[in-house]
Amino acid sequence: MKVRVLLLGCGNVGRGLCSLLAEKREAIAAKYELEVLLAGVATRTRGCAYAPGGIDPRDVLSGAAFGAARAAEETAMDLVERGEYDVLAECTVTNPETGEPGLSYIRAALGRGKSVATSNKGPIALRFHELLSLAKENGARLMYEGTVMAGTPLFSAAGPGFLGADVLSFEGVLNGTCNYMIERMKTGATFDAALSEAQTEGYAEAEPGNDLDGWDTALKAMILAQSFLGYPSVSLGDVDVEGICGLTPGAVSDAAKRGGAIRLIASAERPRTGATARPRISVRPRFIGADHPLASLPGTANGIVFSTDTTGQVCFTGLGAGGPQTAFALLRDIIDISGNAR
Repeated sequence: MKVRVLLLGCGNVGRGLCSLLAEKREAIAAKYELEVLLAGVATRTRGCAYAPGGIDPRDVLSGAAFGAARAAEETAMDLVERGEYDVLAECTVTNPETGEPGLSYIRAALGRGKSVATSNKGPIALRFHELLSLAKENGARLMYEGTVMAGTPLFSAAGPGFLGADVLSFEGVLNGTCNYMIERMKTGATFDAALSEAQTEGYAEAEPGNDLDGWDTALKAMILAQSFLGYPSVSLGDVDVEGICGLTPGAVSDAAKRGGAIRLIASAERPRTGATARPRISVRPRFIGADHPLASLPGTANGIVFSTDTTGQVCFTGLGAGGPQTAFALLRDIIDISGNAR
């Protein structure tokens, strides 16, 4: 079986997907009887490349694909609306307020009955129910494993795993940059030194405001609340957000002396039946005791603790950041969409 993929965005995640396709082509074919063809690529700086018969992902990585195969007059939306492909792999830059341009790309693909795998938090957080309904109406699938906890298979494991159970609440450490900086401050580093080190190591962006101010975590919490807690459509205004910019090394080390840790915690509870107030989601630094499952998360690790009505607490932990890890989530979703996962 062949599946043709249109890739939007060729930053760390998009390039990571191309690397995986180049490295794992034979293994995927042998294990899943599936040939993943890269039908097109759209970038912000090099234009578009399009070849329905397949583009060698190594040519995308080297830049050679943007020569003879370049669709000079095409835009990303042109390819989404008129291109020949089966799955849209959407990993453009997230706009936390509008979800654009990814939101429009996803809407257009789903409107054509094309399935979508995305790592873009904005569209999923802001238009979760709308996009799922659009996918269902057009016989397509919408997969978003890479939006939370990067390559850790959270939705694919917890979704089927909680069948028959009600998730009552969650608490999560969902931003690797913040967790890394808190861990560095625990050893005495200043806030600025921890940030500089995180940027040097590639854990923090050059403009890290969305991470440090809590907005990245807020978007992820919105996705989780709508996916697992039955929340209606929510907006950033439904999230009480406080980032880590006010943290000091003294506060972090004091928490360790008290036998616990400070973590940037996202939390939400299932809305009460008959409640009139809109449900709220919280993102803020909190002290947690040493016995809390999230207290000992190292470095850039993420973790989430679900409370359910049948199994009590269930904890997932794993790497929460990184282009290669998020690219794996896209590949996982593409294989799942093809129906050949086993």
